[in-house]
Amino acid sequence: TIPVGGGPISLGDVMGPLVVNKDGTTSRIDNWGEMTAAEKANTMRIIGKRNRQRLEALKEQGVEMSPELKSELNEGGAKSEL
Repeated sequence: TIPVGGGPISLGDVMGPLVVNKDGTTSRIDNWGEMTAAEKANTMRIIGKRNRQRLEALKEQGVEMSPELKSELNEGGAKSEL
């Protein structure tokens, strides 16, 4: 969340959910701003499930999340992804 024009704006609302890739890198959904509310809801559901699976697999491989990634996943609505 960042302050813009005196009010907070969640980057997740603007940029979309954080996607955890198989190798532990992260990305965003390029066309998030063009999606309908229903498409965003479905995407959040799918990405949330996939992120949980990928994070668990990485944990089993002994890969630790950086503090920055943990923070980003837990900020501004991203909790629903986990």
